[in-house]
Amino acid sequence: ALWPWFLLQESISRSIGALRGNATLIRKTALPRDYPVVVACLSTILIHLAGYAVVLFGLTLLGAQFHWDGVPLLILMLAALSLLALSAGFLFSLVQLVWRDIEIFIQPALNVLFYLTPILYPLQLVPEPLRDVAASNPIAWLIGRIRDALGTGSLPGTLDFVALVLSVCM
Repeated sequence: ALWPWFLLQESISRSIGALRGNATLIRKTALPRDYPVVVACLSTILIHLAGYAVVLFGLTLLGAQFHWDGVPLLILMLAALSLLALSAGFLFSLVQLVWRDIEIFIQPALNVLFYLTPILYPLQLVPEPLRDVAASNPIAWLIGRIRDALGTGSLPGTLDFVALVLSVCM
């Protein structure tokens, strides 16, 4: 669950400054204005997906047991997470054009969100009164489904496709 979180966090972080960092290129060429954000986000996503595959392969060589029949769910949830990262990257890069200091606030906000999302701990360790709040975090749900894909071999369900459609709409 940690590697997909890094995919999300770094994609958002790199996308924030993409428009401002490429402002002269956008002004002087006929380059579509969304390309710098897409390139910043997708390059990070591809690097992290390759790293995730290498880590899973290495863990398999070391004897970790994965349920490989959950790969369709894994692909679906990683696609939804990547689309979420791209949409957040677009949003924050546009906000950063108006309010330059957004980068200063996004990094600590992502750090807080990291600890509020059950990545380093299972959701069952969250106290009962707060468990519903923690479970309502959409990123926690995506990360949990990624964990379920290889941990239990879950197959995609209707709610997983709804999450992908919502990510596409974003």
